[in-house]
Amino acid sequence: MADHAEAGGCPAHILCKNNLRRAEASLYLGEVFGIPCATATLAKLASISSDGPPFYKYNRTPLYPRSELDAWALSKLLKMYASTSEYAK
Repeated sequence: MADHAEAGGCPAHILCKNNLRRAEASLYLGEVFGIPCATATLAKLASISSDGPPFYKYNRTPLYPRSELDAWALSKLLKMYASTSEYAK
């Protein structure tokens, strides 16, 4: 599992927060786990898919718990594939 203290490019204030806004969640996933995930991608996953990380809504603001981002990222990273045909299944 990634050590949050070693996230070189991730601003320290993001590492201290429990709930991240969408732009912060995007940065966190990229810096801590190496998963490039644009803010727009997180928005699309939230609106049309259940494949994205879980989030809370405070008024109109989505808030992503860091623990849920960690679990979601690890679930994406743990599956290994031998070929691209396996990925389609």
